[in-house]
Amino acid sequence: MVSSVISFSVLIFGVAFFVGYYVVTIIKEGAERRRLALFAERDPNPVLRLSATGEVRYANPATEKLLGQFRISFVQQILPADLQFHLTVARTTVNTQFEYTSGQHTLECTVSYLADFAEFHLYLKDASARKQAEARLAYQAFYDAATGLPNQYKLREDLSLAFGQQREGCALMIVADREQEILESYGAAETEKWLIRIAQRLGHELDGDTEKLYRFGSNAFVLLCLPCHDLQGRAAQLLSLAQQPIQVEDYKLFSTLSIGAMLIRHENMVESLVQQAASACNRVRRAGGNDFAIYDEAMSHAALKALQLAADLQHAVDNNELRLQYQPKVDTATGCLLGMEALVRWIHPVRGMISPVEFIPVAEETGLIIGIGRWVLREACRQNAQWQSTGLRPLRVAVNLSARQFRAGTLLNEIDTALTETGLSVDSLELEVTESMVMDDPEEVIKLLSKIHKRGIHLALDDFGTGHSSLAYLKRFPIDCVKIDRAFIKDTPGNTDDVAIAKTIIAMAQTLGLSTVAEGVETLEQLELMQEMGYDQIQGYYYSRPLPAEDFLNYYLAHS
Repeated sequence: MVSSVISFSVLIFGVAFFVGYYVVTIIKEGAERRRLALFAERDPNPVLRLSATGEVRYANPATEKLLGQFRISFVQQILPADLQFHLTVARTTVNTQFEYTSGQHTLECTVSYLADFAEFHLYLKDASARKQAEARLAYQAFYDAATGLPNQYKLREDLSLAFGQQREGCALMIVADREQEILESYGAAETEKWLIRIAQRLGHELDGDTEKLYRFGSNAFVLLCLPCHDLQGRAAQLLSLAQQPIQVEDYKLFSTLSIGAMLIRHENMVESLVQQAASACNRVRRAGGNDFAIYDEAMSHAALKALQLAADLQHAVDNNELRLQYQPKVDTATGCLLGMEALVRWIHPVRGMISPVEFIPVAEETGLIIGIGRWVLREACRQNAQWQSTGLRPLRVAVNLSARQFRAGTLLNEIDTALTETGLSVDSLELEVTESMVMDDPEEVIKLLSKIHKRGIHLALDDFGTGHSSLAYLKRFPIDCVKIDRAFIKDTPGNTDDVAIAKTIIAMAQTLGLSTVAEGVETLEQLELMQEMGYDQIQGYYYSRPLPAEDFLNYYLAHS
């Protein structure tokens, strides 16, 4: 009886214990759920509670703020289709993250599995702003903001894809000519509008199935054609299209294109393809633009040669390899020596004498001409001052100026420094500017020439007759002399047209009180004709080739 009572008591105690434990557990779980629910209620981001099988049991108030409502049935519908996959992953990890799009929102999701409750908590965060920012950055990285065209980085990506697919076609490097001229005349804002109009015009003519246009630089575009059926015909269409005037604000701007093309073959590298198309384009630009060329290996060799020449030229400037030669300028009637023109020469340590025709364009393109021009000016002044210091009759030395020197903004200081340091009088220096150079920006050139002329320095307009200067501008240029280009002399006396043009120029110059110089006189017949026509001075091989300083000194002494 006693044992039965004890057994019953134990049983009652055990039941009471388990019931108590269960009750406590429920109370604890309830408290934990209430705590989690309280956090969820206060969370500014959407929080969902899902069953073990993925049914939504709860959505906090922030869900409505983001998604428009938080009805369980609605929230269930907008969950991603692959939700079960992410839930399975979350069971075996602490949590898992993924993104998906719902309507206009990109949602960043974190899933946690609560094993104690056999349920999932899904935390949502609106990532739309971040995704939009990333999209903007991606757009800026691969597209030009002004024109909306894909840029050079997108081109390289597309070319890599084309090579991977072994597609054939062609790439055309297209450069809008006259950018610098338009920039200096109308400013940066108008120039950019002009380039945008060009991009729009080129874009309107694309074959959307096979062609894509890219902006490759300030005034450069690349047309990618995959495939390319008629390369020359397509280039001709583009050249014709560009010649139509472009309206920008109140101006009609005229321009041309320089186009270089390279055929795409899958074995080509991306970088070399672009470089080769650019090489072909540069050849066109150096020839004056408004044309088209297809790349060939000779262009690559020429480009490498130009690079090597530029490097050697820099070395020449630094290592005193440049020399001056002097060509006499004589009185037409008497043959008396009146002055000389200083001409720069380059004595290469390996190649010997390099023609100015070869290295001056490279110097202009690379900007080395500024330093070379500064050296020529000072050396010519120094040499002339030295000759005069020995008691020789004063002569005027002529020095050529380049367009780069003119635009550099330091020319006046360089002239003053050369004269001051060498002690040469201003009357013993003449500066020569070309007709094409002064017509690039006549108003600014007139201002600068006037400042030079007021110092007492003589000014000559070189290569006259080959440019586009009008009589109205010629009257305003503060010059003392015009040098008639040798093109009007080399075929005389047989070419009557050249003779007629030269006579007109001489008469015009005399009317304006300017002296005249005939360049390139090589024969007695030409000399007699120049005398008959009334030229004031003669320069050419008939009297002397350009001479090194020591040889010119002998000529100087013989004609003093």
